[in-house]
Amino acid sequence: SEEYIIPSVFDTRVAPAVAAAVARAAYQTAAARRTRQSVGGYRLA
Repeated sequence: SEEYIIPSVFDTRVAPAVAAAVARAAYQTAAARRTRQSVGGYRLA
């Protein structure tokens, strides 16, 4: 919900969203050690 800043630990959307954001930031800052093709399972959109 938009009313809550800290998500629940039971919210299954949190881990994939955070993983995608971290991967996206790593690519944008050239900190990623792997190419986009080798990182599977992340939605980078």
